[in-house]
Amino acid sequence: MKFLLKYSSEITLKSDRTKRRLMHILYENLKEALGEMEHSIRKEWFGMVVEAPPEALDILRRVFGIEIISPTEEVRFETLEDLLTEGREICIQRVRGRRFAVRSTRTGKHDFSSRDVERKLGALLVDYGKVDLTNPEVTCHVEIKGNTAFVYTEKIRGEGGFPVGSEGKVLAMLSGGIDSAVSVWYAYRMGLDVDFIFFDLGGEQKAIALAMARYLKKNWGYGSRGKFIYVPFQKVVAQILKIRPSYRNLMLKYAFYQVANRIARELNSDALLTGESIGQVSTQTLRNLALLDRSIDTMIIRPLSAMRKSEIIEVARRIGTFDISYKGKEYCAISRKNVETHGRMEKLLSEKEKMDWSVVENLEFTVLPLEEERVESSPDDVKDRIIIDLRSGGEEIEGAIRMSLEKAVSSFHEWDRNRRYLIVCEKGMKSSLLKEMMKDEGFDVISMSEERFFQIFRDSKTR
Repeated sequence: MKFLLKYSSEITLKSDRTKRRLMHILYENLKEALGEMEHSIRKEWFGMVVEAPPEALDILRRVFGIEIISPTEEVRFETLEDLLTEGREICIQRVRGRRFAVRSTRTGKHDFSSRDVERKLGALLVDYGKVDLTNPEVTCHVEIKGNTAFVYTEKIRGEGGFPVGSEGKVLAMLSGGIDSAVSVWYAYRMGLDVDFIFFDLGGEQKAIALAMARYLKKNWGYGSRGKFIYVPFQKVVAQILKIRPSYRNLMLKYAFYQVANRIARELNSDALLTGESIGQVSTQTLRNLALLDRSIDTMIIRPLSAMRKSEIIEVARRIGTFDISYKGKEYCAISRKNVETHGRMEKLLSEKEKMDWSVVENLEFTVLPLEEERVESSPDDVKDRIIIDLRSGGEEIEGAIRMSLEKAVSSFHEWDRNRRYLIVCEKGMKSSLLKEMMKDEGFDVISMSEERFFQIFRDSKTR
């Protein structure tokens, strides 16, 4: 199947030199996104022509830099009659029994006009449907470029934006919660490459944050070279508990910023990225955010700063991060009552003197891989495993134990560690999260998407 991809306005409105650079980056990102899938990509000034299996559409919709995706037929012609004949055959079944219109655009020198194409092709199709130029059910688009025409009836919205990696690199402070994941998605759409930094305060957030970073990079960060930076922060929390409770939350955020600022310089990041939104929690009042801004010399990007929580959740659901996001109390809240919402720098620095700040300055970090080790599983590898099915529906898996992610997370500690496990979910995200948690507890466990799971067993039946 062929797809005609139209560049986003962020690309088309640039100078020719900049547009060529962005086109090249988008081309490379498309190659990475389509991966081992059989495909070809042709770069044109007006867009890109991709030939790939139909299932590639789901991937193309998640590559930033693309505004419109149209499954298309490409017609080579010498005369208008050649074009009309081919166009009629392509459009007949699509307009049959429906109200339709024909729209044409044209680039190049021809002995006919776009209006001629619309009028004459419409006349050839009128026996199969009803012409309705005002409110058609289907529109046959004929986009002519020289002696080539693209004929299509669908315009599927892409995400637009800049190609990932075209606008610099940021260090994202990822908590595993709803907001920080959505901020990363917006960063990708801005064309930014993203490294992730996670401050571990204890609990299960590490597995959530790592699974989240992997999901975002794999499904939205085509072209990203991002890394996951793990920073143990428990000793810092112990120091913060020495200061007055009202400033503890703000001090924790201040410490995050100091460490992230240092690591951003080491990574040559152009800015920090956070999921902060004005007024959402105590550390995110405008006064406290301004205080934090003044505490470091690195630019801070807050894509969600003026968004309501309901809007953020809506985006999280659409991009697929909501289900595994941490939804408990504010991750960086170590005080609950009488917290400072209008902090003062002199007071914060005064409280800092009560701590052993060398604990913060001497923190070391670890880089964890974002590319999961690919396990080439076969039926023999999985047949003796207990299958935990985290899907909410779909084809039944014989012998599997179906449960929600929440139930699995709360109960796996009680499972038999002498058994081997296989975790399955729709896209592989929830199963990857549970796998990381179980591996940390010493379980023998693998995970996969339902597509991969059923592929293994269907392949085994054809042998």
